[in-house]
Amino acid sequence: MTEPDDAPADDEREEHAASEEPVRDGSGWPEPGSDAASSQVLGRGRNYAASFMPSFDFRGIIPNLDFSGVLAPHLESLQRVVATNFTAVLAPASQNLQRGLAASGVFDSVQAFTVGTGAQYEALLAGLRINLKPLIDPGLFDGLNRRLPPNLRSASDKITMMEVHDFVKSEGIPLYLVPRASIGARLVRASTRAARRQVLSDRFDAIVQDCTTVIDRCDDPMVATAVHFVRDGLGAVGGGHFASAQAIFTLVLDTMIMEFYPDQEQRRKITNRRPGSKEVPEIIEGMGLREAYVWLPIWNAHEQFWKDKGDAVPYTFSRHASVHGASKRQYSKRNCVQVLMLVTSLIGYADRLGRNYRAKELCA
Repeated sequence: MTEPDDAPADDEREEHAASEEPVRDGSGWPEPGSDAASSQVLGRGRNYAASFMPSFDFRGIIPNLDFSGVLAPHLESLQRVVATNFTAVLAPASQNLQRGLAASGVFDSVQAFTVGTGAQYEALLAGLRINLKPLIDPGLFDGLNRRLPPNLRSASDKITMMEVHDFVKSEGIPLYLVPRASIGARLVRASTRAARRQVLSDRFDAIVQDCTTVIDRCDDPMVATAVHFVRDGLGAVGGGHFASAQAIFTLVLDTMIMEFYPDQEQRRKITNRRPGSKEVPEIIEGMGLREAYVWLPIWNAHEQFWKDKGDAVPYTFSRHASVHGASKRQYSKRNCVQVLMLVTSLIGYADRLGRNYRAKELCA
């Protein structure tokens, strides 16, 4: 319990208690049963007891023994006992015990009991499966599958929602709307960044086709300009001009991000990732799962790059290096298709938002 504000402090209590006059009877002693009487008895009792006890010097009674001399003849025997290998000594007895148990059939009985119990346990589980099956919603796992991006739901037997989330949390490669399920599953299953980039190379044409399909379906007015320039970039890809296409896709991505986050302070939380940082910004942490699928890889693709500070141009796609450190090291076929995936995912997401917004306006 907390004390009231005007309660005296501990030191004040002690001082007050020490200054109180003990209650005394006519003889000058504290009144029997009082706290003062108990304290005085306990305090004086030790002195009174000491005054009646005789004083002895026990050093004169106990003889001065030399224990090292007494134990010396026995040390060798003690050392032999300590050094004895008790495992080796007890081994014959242990073997005899095992033979006796085997002969008596104890081991066979234990084994039979274990096997019988295991069979009963398996039968119990089988019964539970049969009895509980009608109680489980058949659409339970379908609901979990719906938490995957729509393009990956057909691969729900190969990858999980958490694996997809962990992937986009650590990679600048999107998995929302593009690519197709088989490529997405292969990306998630790839164990290294080099292996993932190899997938981008191996399935380049298929990924470009997937992105083209999504872009062609985006017809909301709010993404019309972005769609126009991405199609121009796709024309450059078709002509083998991957550097030109990468530049166009990067600029469209920049424009789309600014339209979503016109406030620079808010935008920088997504476009200014510290090198090696695994701490997802709060602005993304507060998003729903679908939004996180879109923005996490964009955040990863915006790792800080300072050419004036001597940062090396990365091989992997980097928005900042593409804009501020143009080089053959950064501009590549792999990076071209990676940023195409990023901008396609964002445009597709924006198109769906626009459609939903207009649908609600019509229903209002």
